[in-house]
Amino acid sequence: MLRRVFVLAVGAAALGVAGLAGPENRFLVTGGQAVVGGESLVSLVLVQAPAGLRAMEGVLTLTGTAGRLGGLNSPLEAQVLEQAERRVRFRLLDPEDRVGPGATDTVLVEIVVIPEEPGELKLELAVPFFVADQADAFPVASESQPLVVTQGDSPPQVGDDQGEASDSSRVGIDVETPQGTSLSLLAMGGQWAYGQVGWLTLAFDPGGRGLKRLELDLRVAEPGFLALGDAEWGALQVGALMATGAGGWKVWVADLFDQVRPGDGIVQARIGLSFLTVGTTRIDLTGIRGIDEKGEAFFLPDTSVRVSCFLPPLIPGGGSPQDLDGDGKLEDLDGDGALTVHDALVLAFSFDRPPLEELPKAVDFDGDGTLTFEDARALAELATP
Repeated sequence: MLRRVFVLAVGAAALGVAGLAGPENRFLVTGGQAVVGGESLVSLVLVQAPAGLRAMEGVLTLTGTAGRLGGLNSPLEAQVLEQAERRVRFRLLDPEDRVGPGATDTVLVEIVVIPEEPGELKLELAVPFFVADQADAFPVASESQPLVVTQGDSPPQVGDDQGEASDSSRVGIDVETPQGTSLSLLAMGGQWAYGQVGWLTLAFDPGGRGLKRLELDLRVAEPGFLALGDAEWGALQVGALMATGAGGWKVWVADLFDQVRPGDGIVQARIGLSFLTVGTTRIDLTGIRGIDEKGEAFFLPDTSVRVSCFLPPLIPGGGSPQDLDGDGKLEDLDGDGALTVHDALVLAFSFDRPPLEELPKAVDFDGDGTLTFEDARALAELATP
């Protein structure tokens, strides 16, 4: 029996328009032909992502004639949050940066559809939240193509050996229907250039239980690496971030105006990050607890996320300065991947100018605690032992 995989050519022609209208995250759910009782593989395609993808939640709902959904696969890190015969809610993460800024025609999910009578089926997509690689926020648009179902004697089966082999990089997801929906908090970090405002992005899933209040503790593994800025929790009320010691803060959030009700989806939030130095550190989120709409207390497991800050090139055509030996010092100032006298020359003409003058510890090569021309001489000696 022949395996039929309905992954169609996508883009402006597939969407039936003359061109993609403006910057937006555009999705296509593919269709095709199917037979009653067969297993047809339908794809969710990200046609364009101007700012890339870090995380998203999607809901696929089967409409039309009788049929049901089967297994789900994705090349990204995926979690099925809810599964019913005609509806599936899932979450995707892209920690390996497979879907970068400007990505096009990327298959995010493949899901089995099993038609049960002739007619027409569609998988309609809803996207409760979408977090991009970059800070840019673009609207989400989607289109679903029909799956035309006919009566047939030899229904195709997904995974038939005579068909096309599936991509071995895809991760199979257990689609057993969970007993009830649990709460969760997803934290996402990222990488920013020095001088930019970074964001700790949070996605709180109240599990259909509503929310009265939520609190958590944030702690930076390296105190002095960054400071927290403004916190944005949509329509919820957030108290001032309270310092609890070196590199630690407490966050209080309350739903004073009944904005998160039972049955509502993801609550997305973000907290500004002001970087005080360059490198990478870890932010730990602990003591996550709250009270739901019914007044019942809940507790969530601790989690952590990494954030990074880098210097942009100091010279035209150069690369980002690098710490070559992990000692916290930026020896490779021209960004060519090696320590040479040229790096000392760059420091000689940059030590008293932004951004290096704001980061003395990163280039204090003579160890006197200040940033002077002598640091360039010390770096030159390191380059010519």
